[in-house]
Amino acid sequence: MNQMVFGEGEITEVLLSKLLWRGQHILITNFYIPPIRECEGENRQQTFKADNIFGTILNAFPECLHIIAGDSNAHHELWSSAKANELGNDIFNFIESTVMPSFSLANTGAPTYLSRSDGHISSPDITIYSEGIRIFDWIPQETSKGDHYPITFGVSLGSQPEAIRKQTCPKVTKWCFRKADWSLFNQTLAFALKTYKQIDENNVYQCSARWTRCMHEAAKAAIPRGCRPDPVPWWHPDIDRAIERRDEAFTLIGEKDSGHDEWLQACQEVQRVIKIKRDECWREFAGTLQYTKDPSKTAAFFTALNREPRPNSNIALKSVTGKLLLRYKAKARAFRNQYASVSRKDHGVLTKGCSREKKAIFRATKIEVLKYIHSPCTSPQASPFSIAELNSCISDLDGLMGQQPVA
Repeated sequence: MNQMVFGEGEITEVLLSKLLWRGQHILITNFYIPPIRECEGENRQQTFKADNIFGTILNAFPECLHIIAGDSNAHHELWSSAKANELGNDIFNFIESTVMPSFSLANTGAPTYLSRSDGHISSPDITIYSEGIRIFDWIPQETSKGDHYPITFGVSLGSQPEAIRKQTCPKVTKWCFRKADWSLFNQTLAFALKTYKQIDENNVYQCSARWTRCMHEAAKAAIPRGCRPDPVPWWHPDIDRAIERRDEAFTLIGEKDSGHDEWLQACQEVQRVIKIKRDECWREFAGTLQYTKDPSKTAAFFTALNREPRPNSNIALKSVTGKLLLRYKAKARAFRNQYASVSRKDHGVLTKGCSREKKAIFRATKIEVLKYIHSPCTSPQASPFSIAELNSCISDLDGLMGQQPVA
């Protein structure tokens, strides 16, 4: 290709490759922005401006779709956890301000650089693409042969499709009392009670069933019910695919722990993909964030985004018989059985070796205490208290009484 001039003293290295794919011209721009370090003998000046480099390329090839990728040595919160620098702010402003064509960032926040000297990781490598191209499966591949990770990604023509969540369980709907038509509710309830079949008015179960049935019919007629169309805004088909691979790995686990490590890796991959998609969803939403304009919508998005991970464990357990336990229900059942076997209370310990008279006194004292606990407090000086508070006080008395427990 012909050499392009970006200005005198420009030190940015650029390589352009033009492809023809399915009748569409695609220009791939690979660039490198050398770092300028403050040291003796360094005479270069950092002159990179995204509007100059990338803007010149866009003006020279207006008929092409564009993929721009390279080592930018730029940091910004949009694609890196490091603090933003001047280069990062410049590229960020270019992505946000460019309208024709509009650009999107393919980075997921994963590190792309590992320092071999101190182990520091960062994300100086970025990939952006123009409207009309879709980039997916953007993954930095770890390697031991260099400090920059080689990055692989897939490319297809067309805009980013709308992610449709795979429905794996029925939706949980709720009553919207705020939009209820209470006049219709009263009319429907009165009509339902009047036309209900004949029942025994002295039978409390039939009366309860009639009232419940009529209330439900009135609610269905007058109170709308539903749920949000997408309660998890960050869900993506990539998560579904990762879950399918995890479930497939689970079915391949053998009786002798074979395949367990592959299943653990698949579980970790699901967590990694979920984190990436949540970060992408936040970046997309943050671009339109106007808290003072629509605070309720913003707060609802925060609630949906900030989902705490479920407390679970991917560790396989073994029962006392040596059976491998992987399902949560099987683990819970084995834990319950083991707990029951080691914590079974021997009610004869307190009265072991006692005479019949002492056992009778013990039983009578226990009955009196139980009656006292469940009887209402009638003293005007005493404030109401719960059974749990009373049990707590009795537990404290056990410690004060030493080895002689309170019945």
